[in-house]
Amino acid sequence: MLANAPTLCIIATRVAASDLSRETVAAAPHISSRTLQRRLEEEGTSFQQLRDDTRRELAKQYLRESGSSSLTRVAALLGFEDQSSLSRACKRWFGESSGQYRARFFLADERRVVRRLAAGELMAGES
Repeated sequence: MLANAPTLCIIATRVAASDLSRETVAAAPHISSRTLQRRLEEEGTSFQQLRDDTRRELAKQYLRESGSSSLTRVAALLGFEDQSSLSRACKRWFGESSGQYRARFFLADERRVVRRLAAGELMAGES
């Protein structure tokens, strides 16, 4: 985990930046792009894989939040050019589009609230 933890933090904070690249990430801890690449290779990963993993984990978080941003905004937060690019990535990651993924979690939340209301755990208007 020599390179992964700091690199993941840098990628996560800059994921929406248009200039996110191995070079810009390597510059933050003042190492060369080649040194970063070599360290990641030693750990069996790559910059592209870390960027993809970071985007996937952030997408899970953003898409599961109730009352969260629009899909267009989520795409921008993750550094995708448009909503369709986000949707294609979600199909690769989760086997369903970003809209389908989000809808599945909103439906689960609604069912949970209904069950709690039926069990008397909640009063109407609470969640």
